[in-house]
Amino acid sequence: MKKFFAVLVIAIAGIVLVIFYAHKSITAFHFSSVRAEIASGQDFDFFIVSDPHFLSDDLHDHKEAFQRFLSFGDKLVHYSDELMNAVISDILREKPDFLLVTGDLTCNGEMDSHKKLAEKFRQIEEAGTSVFVIPGNHDVLNPMARQFFENTIWEADYITKDMFADIYADFGYQDAVSRDHSSLSYLASPSDDVWLLMLDSAIYHNNIKKNHSEDGGIIRGTTIEWIEQCAGLAKEKNAKMIAVMHHSLLHHSELINQDYTLQNSAEISALFSQCDIPLVFTGHVHLQDIRKASVNGKAIHDIATSCLSVYPNQYGIVNYNAGKGYYYKTNKVNMKQYAEEHNSKDEALLSFEKTSINFFVNHCCKSQNQCLSEMEGLTEEEMAKVKDTVSKMNMRYFAGFRNEKMDDLVDTEGYRILEGLPSCFIQDYVRNMLRDEISDHNTYFIPEK
Repeated sequence: MKKFFAVLVIAIAGIVLVIFYAHKSITAFHFSSVRAEIASGQDFDFFIVSDPHFLSDDLHDHKEAFQRFLSFGDKLVHYSDELMNAVISDILREKPDFLLVTGDLTCNGEMDSHKKLAEKFRQIEEAGTSVFVIPGNHDVLNPMARQFFENTIWEADYITKDMFADIYADFGYQDAVSRDHSSLSYLASPSDDVWLLMLDSAIYHNNIKKNHSEDGGIIRGTTIEWIEQCAGLAKEKNAKMIAVMHHSLLHHSELINQDYTLQNSAEISALFSQCDIPLVFTGHVHLQDIRKASVNGKAIHDIATSCLSVYPNQYGIVNYNAGKGYYYKTNKVNMKQYAEEHNSKDEALLSFEKTSINFFVNHCCKSQNQCLSEMEGLTEEEMAKVKDTVSKMNMRYFAGFRNEKMDDLVDTEGYRILEGLPSCFIQDYVRNMLRDEISDHNTYFIPEK
């Protein structure tokens, strides 16, 4: 009899646990009431800024240590304040309905940089444009947060996951329809017709233990369950969803994609197809690049807007036409206009196009130039011609131009010399630019189904 009762108790306990966890699975995620500022059937516009890599001016003095830091980087972080201010000027003038920022908000996750950038976002919202942000791989628990004074590099305070949500509470988190428990992902509803699935793809939980930030990205299991529930609610409310995240969903380069594309990109692509998410805006790769894939018979588009702090220093603009679709284009920051409007005497700002190009050639093209310099059999004149051609091609590549948009550079002596060299990475890199499906990645239309 005792054995019978023991078995009965265990069985009842098992049933209770099954019911508890089944109930928990169904009610695990909280959804608030949907409060959209843009009514159904109404057109709207939004800006997209990717990878501003903002660094607070209070964390450096432009002297020896900071210049040393800049020499090893590829971003114009010393002008990140002016670049953001110039974008804000455009927002105040054009008055888009909202702004999306696709991660790597800060240089290396410095607390002061986050707080100063949040002040700029508050200025944007006070002018009537809503702001929605997500973190990138540089932003949270980054042990490389630094400040630079005289000839010394000091550690700076970094932020935690909870601090990120607190600092940017007014820019997506506080008014979210729902937040994922296990990440900084959230669901926003700026429009009755179109909702934003803001996804935290960064891997930062072990950064401090490893003493470096993780470049790669992933969308984990519990977040996948949350996405499915978000899709169910969107379908119930007759709303469409588009996604926003830092890492690429699709490969934007055949040669360079490790740590740029999601580690589980195939799984998430299938999930987006299942959930009828046709469009995702990303950053991270610093390229202006648009990719399209057919997943289970449905088209999915991944639009990577280029890095604000890298040449050509541009951002994305989307015009949504209800019932038709999304018109995407890019716009270069007009730093000269901004500098003149603010009576700046800084020649680097007044001739910013030249400033940015010179920095790009000396920093972003450094690895290609180093590779070419190690090749034997080239005269200095030939080397200079090849470097000039490759640098100009690389500039157009980052700016979103491919194929026939480079015909004039293919018809140069520098390119012919390059083609005659022994097989090398630079040849593969250049050829990759010339076999793209799209020639101009700066304008695109995604039809609404």
